[in-house]
Amino acid sequence: QHGSVQKDIADSFADLNAARLLTLQCAHQMDLYGPRASRQYISSIKVAVPHLTMAVIDRAVQLHGGAGVSQDLVLAKAWASMRTLR
Repeated sequence: QHGSVQKDIADSFADLNAARLLTLQCAHQMDLYGPRASRQYISSIKVAVPHLTMAVIDRAVQLHGGAGVSQDLVLAKAWASMRTLR
């Protein structure tokens, strides 16, 4: 049972790092070439980051069970907010 929790945490860590690195790469491209030339990077962030973030929130909700969807934790609000962006 703990192995699946560790896997979920590792997957979430990898997803957050992927989103962070995509954002940093886009910022670097924008610094070098400007926003017009960096449109493909901006577009990839608009698609990938909400998807990766939703996956992380989904895993957190699953790990917390019923508490993940209650108003006691911030996860339900985060899930609802990210759902509108997806």
